[in-house]
Parts: sequence; structure tokens; C-alpha cells
Amino acid sequence: MTQYQNKFKKRKQKSILPYIAGAFMAYQSLVYPVEFANDSAYLNKLKQEQTEKTLRFPKRDLSDRVVGENKIIDSKFVNAIISIESNWNPLLVSHKGAIGLMQLMPETLMEWNKYHPKEKYNLENLFNPKINKKIGTWYLNHLNNYFERTHENWGSLEDNIKKYLIAAGNNGGPNRLIEREFSPMEMPKETRQYLLKLKSKLKLKENIYF
Repeated sequence: MTQYQNKFKKRKQKSILPYIAGAFMAYQSLVYPVEFANDSAYLNKLKQEQTEKTLRFPKRDLSDRVVGENKIIDSKFVNAIISIESNWNPLLVSHKGAIGLMQLMPETLMEWNKYHPKEKYNLENLFNPKINKKIGTWYLNHLNNYFERTHENWGSLEDNIKKYLIAAGNNGGPNRLIEREFSPMEMPKETRQYLLKLKSKLKLKENIYF
């Protein structure tokens, strides 16, 4: 636990306030009343509360189970995505406003809430590692189902190729991948590098440029 805590104490983070404030303004229906959006004291308090809660979750408690696990979206795949996205830092906020372990965007949260009206979450919840992992894993399964409907040969693809494509959609956007006819080579450099990291972490033999 001490090693886990020290890891995040030492890691310097950019201020999350501009991104959280922007997300609060854009997605009022998902979060606390909008008057809190520009309240720096409130947001600092929120981050501190989440820091104290988050540091109680050692990595081993997050690595065992994946909700809705299957042969494509399995625990090794999800944990590799987490490692690439945030290096297991549940408080990370990107310059684009992605939050937490699996670097979820507010749009992903909106998708979850649309499909789970009885289990809605807000932006604050994305700092909770277990909730973030649950929503992120659901989204990977969501992409798998989406590609099954849009890729005419999805059923005949090897499992590891599907993982590459799901990861590419997760990083670069599913519609962009479809527009490029499911070709990772045509995706942005960031996505290609993302897939190379996935290949290394999962020790996959298949080339990302299949």
C-alpha cells in the first residue's frame, strides 16, 4: 500500500481544475449544480476527497475481476489498456479532459448513462477506480458489439486482431476507424503507438498492420 501511495505522491499532475470546470459546464445534467463549476475551493476539496478515497485501492484489488469478461474483453486486455492509458493512476486527468484509470471522456459517461438509466454516474464518480474500470470495460464491450455490426467479417477475425481494432477505436474513435476501413495504418500516429504498446504488454505475435 505504501509503495502504491508513494507512486502517486511523487508523480506530478497537471491541474485538473480547468478540465473539470469545462466538463461541468458542458455536461450539467451529469453532475452537481452548475454553480459549483467555477468554485475552485469546491473542486480542490473534491480532488482531495477523491485522493484520500482512491489511495485505499491497491492495484491488486483492481486486477482480479472484469465485469462482463469474455474471450475478447478479458482481464489481461483491460489491465493492459489501463496501464497504457493511465499507468494505474486513478487521479489522472488528460489535457483533453479524460479522467481516471481508463481515461474516460464525458461522452463515454453519457453513453453509459444512456444505456443504464437506473445506474447513472457523474464526473466525480470517474475518479473511483472500480466505477471507472466498470464503465471502461463496458465501453470496450460496447465497441466490440458495434464493430460486430459494422465490420462484415468481424466474426471470422482472430481474437487478437479484434483486440487491436477495439483498442484503436477506444483511442482514436470508432467512427474514425470505420471511415478508414478498419485499417490501423491509416489511424493517427498516437493510435499506432498505442497499439504497439498493447502488442508489447500482451506479448501478441500478430502485427498491428494486418
